[in-house]
Order: sequence, then C-alpha cells, then structure tokens
Amino acid sequence: MHASELGYARAQLDLGYLYEQGKGVPMDHVAAYMGYKAAADRGEQRATAALKSLSSLMTDAQIKQATAATAKLKISAFIASEDRRSDSVGSGLIPPR
Repeated sequence: MHASELGYARAQLDLGYLYEQGKGVPMDHVAAYMGYKAAADRGEQRATAALKSLSSLMTDAQIKQATAATAKLKISAFIASEDRRSDSVGSGLIPPR
C-alpha cells in the first residue's frame, strides 16, 4: 500500500503536485485536486493553498467530479480500515470481546 493511501498528508500533497504538473504521470487536475483535498483534510496547509490555486484552473464540473471521487475514497478507506481491524480480532493482536 502506498503512503498516500495510508493517509500520510505529505504523500497526498506530493501526489497532488505530481498530477497537477504531469510529472511522471499524465497531467490530471481532478486527480491533483483529490490529492490536495485529502492532504488539506489532514491539516496540510500547503495543500489548502494548492487547492485554491488549482480550483481557479478547473471547471465547476471537474471540481464536482473530484469532490465526489474524494468522498468515495474516504468511504472506501474507512471500510478497508474496519476490515483490517476485524481481521485482527482472534489473531492474538486484539483480544475478542
């Protein structure tokens, strides 16, 4: 699993930058917005500034698409973390109740 998927704000900020600039990946403002938004939600101040700047380059439809996709990722990440937690029950890591 990548650091950005684990919720590391700096990794999410960096990923947003790579997508915004098209460095090593295709330029994609929606993906950049998603990375910046995830980092901003974790308190990364530079991501908040990057979101503001990037938003001025995006259409309302792109922002709406990125916002919806970010919300889906948050739900998926929550479900995955709950699955990992429940897998630990009975394995000796977390005692069953």
